[in-house]
Amino acid sequence: MGEESGGAALAARCDDLRDQIAFRIAIRKTATKAVAYPIFILSFAAGVVGLVVIRLIPNLKPLLDSLNVAAPGNYSHTPGNSAFFQAYWRLILISVVGAAVAFRLLRGIRPLAY
Repeated sequence: MGEESGGAALAARCDDLRDQIAFRIAIRKTATKAVAYPIFILSFAAGVVGLVVIRLIPNLKPLLDSLNVAAPGNYSHTPGNSAFFQAYWRLILISVVGAAVAFRLLRGIRPLAY
């Protein structure tokens, strides 16, 4: 009885395992494709916002001052925030990239991956 079921059953289990691995690979590729576009859009939007904060807002204050127009109510903290981002944009960018790399490396450690 043992001789009759060994080879065929083992071959069937190997086929099942191969199919399961192929299915997981296909799901991972599909998930990667589904996430790529939103990541691109969010990165592009972050770049546009960064450009506005670093380049446009500092030029807006002299314009408002030259026109003798009162700044809008929400604008009171914006020049200070813009100056902060102008001074530390490199550090902020390095921190974000470093956090992403650290997250990726820490996911490789099995107890921390869960």
